[in-house]
Amino acid sequence: MLMDEVVAVCKRRGIIQPSLDIYGGSAGFFDYGPLGARMRNNIISMMRGHFIDDEDCYEVNTPVVFPKKIWEASGHIESFTDPLVHCKKCGTQFRADHLIEDKLKKSAESMEIKEMNKHISKIDCLKCKGKLTDVRVFQLMFKTSIGSIQDEKSEAYLRPENAQGVFLMFKSVQKAMRVKLPFGIAQIGKCFRNEISPRNFVFRVREFTLMDLEFFVHPKRKDDVPAARWNKIKNTKATFLTIGEQKKKNPKTHTMTFDSASKRKIFNSKWHAYWLAKIWQFLEMTGADPKRLRLRQQMPDERSHYSADTWDCEAEYSFGWKEVIGCADRGNYDLSRHMKYSKQDLTYFDEETRERVLPHVIEPSPGIDRILYLSLEHGYIKEKERELFRLPAKIAPFVTGVFPLVNKQGMPKLAKKVYNDLKKLGFRAFYDESGSIGKRYRRMDEIGTPFCVTIDGKTLKDNTITLRHRDSMKQQRVKIEELGELLHKKIY
Repeated sequence: MLMDEVVAVCKRRGIIQPSLDIYGGSAGFFDYGPLGARMRNNIISMMRGHFIDDEDCYEVNTPVVFPKKIWEASGHIESFTDPLVHCKKCGTQFRADHLIEDKLKKSAESMEIKEMNKHISKIDCLKCKGKLTDVRVFQLMFKTSIGSIQDEKSEAYLRPENAQGVFLMFKSVQKAMRVKLPFGIAQIGKCFRNEISPRNFVFRVREFTLMDLEFFVHPKRKDDVPAARWNKIKNTKATFLTIGEQKKKNPKTHTMTFDSASKRKIFNSKWHAYWLAKIWQFLEMTGADPKRLRLRQQMPDERSHYSADTWDCEAEYSFGWKEVIGCADRGNYDLSRHMKYSKQDLTYFDEETRERVLPHVIEPSPGIDRILYLSLEHGYIKEKERELFRLPAKIAPFVTGVFPLVNKQGMPKLAKKVYNDLKKLGFRAFYDESGSIGKRYRRMDEIGTPFCVTIDGKTLKDNTITLRHRDSMKQQRVKIEELGELLHKKIY
């Protein structure tokens, strides 16, 4: 399976590996080594630029632990659950909907507990073939407490999303930044979900990094996207799978521009369409194959408790079509709930109409771990003589490797100078002088480095270097003083 090959490279090169390995590991937790950490940070930097800085949104940072009352207000205590079964014989736990989908090939996304039990009765334990229990509801949030006295008042939970911290800061950010609707507030950080059955490497885990961007809009102006912004996305082509198509016996996707899709009224609002286009553009920037992407509108019984409408940007992985990034129209659900529970006024005063309104929210939610794995899987190539990741230069841990052809004749000294000069110019460079030049090229290919610079005998004579391209393996001679400008053009 393709995923096994990608995972093998990740482990071998220390990109991503299971956590707590020397203690036997713990399912759903992963370590990112030096290369993986660089890749994650590069994606976060791209995300910050694309979704926050380019859109005049504001970034905040809030606690990862909130008291129970916050999660009661948000609806997570009541609704943030998964169906759980366990084996009566060996005690192994399973997520019921996953079992039904994997073993019986039936969609269990919106299945009621009673119906699930009928199907579960036909399935034996995957580990020991024992009988399974009836389905019970399992709370996905990690429970903890605040303070030394552990009672009902101290009960708290680790955040399963970053959105609630944003909603709690809505009023203060709006006042501090003196901003008018529409505007966005984003938070990037760790989230925690006590998944019953973590699976598919870093795709479904118990700790992950997520960006939640809450874009606040006037409830009566959800189609008022300024022309300057709409023009940036209107000609972007994407593949759509609507609710109407999914109800058909043989559902079909349709590829069109966002301008055409918006005119066909398939979105809840034009602002929802705008942020879906930003998501599509971002995934293309991170190396996802657009032919293996689609925007699927969630069926009404699939949606989260807060959603008025949700679209998932799904990708074709080696283990099937799965959600990479969701984008929900949360309406005014969250602000209205926090108003009710906190007894605080969270309305917005519209100076133009002289009325108070409760803003609606469009929420793109990109998960860094899923995006990174998608870039790795869609970029993985196995050729006769090498394995490589065709990663965009902005994601690759290094933009270039710098090598002396041999360790003599002054080549290492000059190579180190080129290496240090590239770093001063802001390029992520890696110096290597061990092993044959072929092996050094292969090591760089394997971690996705797009270019390699080699200092050889000719360099000492005419001050030119060999620039090798990862994808084609073609080489060109470049003057050292022109190298920085050339790399900048190729990357940006």
